[in-house]
Amino acid sequence: MVAGTGLAACEQKAAVQTAPGPDDATTYRAPPTVIDAEAVSGGVRLRGLATPASTVRLRAPEGDRFEVAAGADGGWAVNLPIGAAPRLFALEAEHGGRVLRGEGALAVLSTPTPRALILRAGYAADIAGSGPPGELRLVALDYNGGGLAVAVFAPANTAVGLLVDGVPVGVGQADRRGRLTILSVDSAHHMALGAHRVALQTKTGLRVERSVIVATPRLAAGSAYKAVEAPGGWAITWALPGGGAETCQVFDDAVARVRL
Repeated sequence: MVAGTGLAACEQKAAVQTAPGPDDATTYRAPPTVIDAEAVSGGVRLRGLATPASTVRLRAPEGDRFEVAAGADGGWAVNLPIGAAPRLFALEAEHGGRVLRGEGALAVLSTPTPRALILRAGYAADIAGSGPPGELRLVALDYNGGGLAVAVFAPANTAVGLLVDGVPVGVGQADRRGRLTILSVDSAHHMALGAHRVALQTKTGLRVERSVIVATPRLAAGSAYKAVEAPGGWAITWALPGGGAETCQVFDDAVARVRL
């Protein structure tokens, strides 16, 4: 289990500093994002984009802090140490005294796919990287007391259907990088507490199905997050900035491949 107390504090501090001063009123400055992640010796290397010439910071609830300068094109990269369990970071960038906070919380993992996710309140995680060619993969499933959303790798431009307990509840289409998210649109079949079967399928015959045990997201008082082993991967529960918690279940093995 991994837990911390500082993630929400980092987010609240950054949120206060994000308010633009008079000289920022007509200037748009993009918040930092992560676009790719790969394994390196002892950890994970992240690559992202931020406001050009800004200072990018990653803060962990456990107290670790990493800082790197974005280049003239906004590109930045940093190596993060990672152990057996996932870790969460708050992502921000500073430029000219103004601090811009990245969306959600950055989860960094040691498992093969993916290496990093942006956890987003009330929605599916945003996957860092591109989907492996010819694969349909259930990467992550988010729930927060009823609603659900999934993050998926699929062959580029392929339509994917989401089913819960055999009932179709949503559909989406992969982008050119093989990524998509699907939010359940069937309020009658939200994920009640207990056991469920979640499936993805395409018209070309690819199908992935896994069992999921849904429990009320809870954290110990003062904890920013916890990561515990779950069937086929990890369950990461994190504190939402506005209160409450959300769970993201990340799967290591929920994959089907095109037969050549």
